[in-house]
Amino acid sequence: MNLVETVKKYHEAWNSHNPDAVSGFFIENATYSDPSAGKVVKSSALAEYAKTMFTAFPDLTFTVTAVSQIGNSKIVLEYTIKGTNTGPLPQTPPSNRTISIAAVDIIEFEAGKIKSLKGFYDRLTMAEQLGWIEG
Repeated sequence: MNLVETVKKYHEAWNSHNPDAVSGFFIENATYSDPSAGKVVKSSALAEYAKTMFTAFPDLTFTVTAVSQIGNSKIVLEYTIKGTNTGPLPQTPPSNRTISIAAVDIIEFEAGKIKSLKGFYDRLTMAEQLGWIEG
């Protein structure tokens, strides 16, 4: 499987709400970071992080809008995150509001698996959509 196909399958694992499948795309000592994770998460903790997100957003989906391969080992991915916050997030009760946020991931691979994923999206937009702050 090429890197573009691997990234699409990775997002299918998120969309099927399968935490073990999500973490299975990463090498053993991989790192993952995004604004929701709040810090770098090791691949061994990624399944728990995914479970937290699936609990907070039971209808969570990722829609890939663009994929660009850079060299032999890097992908830049654009996608939209959508979901309704009906479950708790750490230190935050459910808002029962829906989010739709543009996001970008920079993904580095090693031996066909993810070595590093750095996710980016506007936390201010998310906070406004969830009603945590006024926009």
